Amino acid sequence: MPVIDVTVSPQGETTIETHGFVGGECQPATQALEAALGLVRSEQLNTEFYQTIPHATPHIRLPDAE
Repeated sequence: MPVIDVTVSPQGETTIETHGFVGGECQPATQALEAALGLVRSEQLNTEFYQTIPHATPHIRLPDAE
């Protein structure tokens, strides 16, 4: 289940961390938060960003030849 963690420091700086997203799915999910919180000073992409969604390989079974 994807999770978005928002942390506000005592100085008022905000950090948004995402967990459970694959590839760039996190960017549209956090877009509204980033817009509401103001200027984005930096972005650090985690390893989940570089993952890809595995595609199922179709398996075709042919009837046994007699």
